[in-house]
Amino acid sequence: INNPLEIIYNYLRYIKHKFPDKELHKAIDNIYEEISAIAGIVSNLHAFSDNKKLIDEEIALNELIRNMLTLIKHSAKHKRITIRFEPFDDEITIHANKNEIKQVILNLLKNSFEAMPAGGEVYIKTTQIQKNGSNFVQLVFTDTGPGIQLANLGDIFLPFYSTKKGQEDNLGLGLSVSYGIVTKYKGTISVKNLDSSGCQFIIDIPQST
Repeated sequence: INNPLEIIYNYLRYIKHKFPDKELHKAIDNIYEEISAIAGIVSNLHAFSDNKKLIDEEIALNELIRNMLTLIKHSAKHKRITIRFEPFDDEITIHANKNEIKQVILNLLKNSFEAMPAGGEVYIKTTQIQKNGSNFVQLVFTDTGPGIQLANLGDIFLPFYSTKKGQEDNLGLGLSVSYGIVTKYKGTISVKNLDSSGCQFIIDIPQST
């Protein structure tokens, strides 16, 4: 995986050198960041196979979400999806592996995008709550899709479960992986259908002290 990534990186570096366009350079810098994220995931896989501890860090959650929304804004516009982000007034931090938290957020966005093929809205909110006397960061994803047609909504977090029957390219792993990541950091993830339309995912993760 790293070999073709290196080739892509070199081509992008050539394009950035050849064409002195500021907007193009900004887009290339964003692609650089995502290539680094892929390389980080590969490194994490090595760490898993070598039974090594993954590198955790202090993550400014609002800043992370803003950066990710910048990266996907063109895809959202193409799919006629409006994304609104309401961050908590103060910056809130969690202690985790950044690539894993990005994966959770991207999985939830992907889930909402797929639920709204004709367009719609995604509403993201961060806040601070207390559980058993401890501070938690709460991340809420709400969309205007059709909701989840399951008798037991918890089944959506099972490995290989998918509500998209007949689509062989979807293995239904995204939400299961997200569940594993969130619980790894002593957090919780839940889902509910809304009375009007759509569904809502709620993630609670301990806040850094």
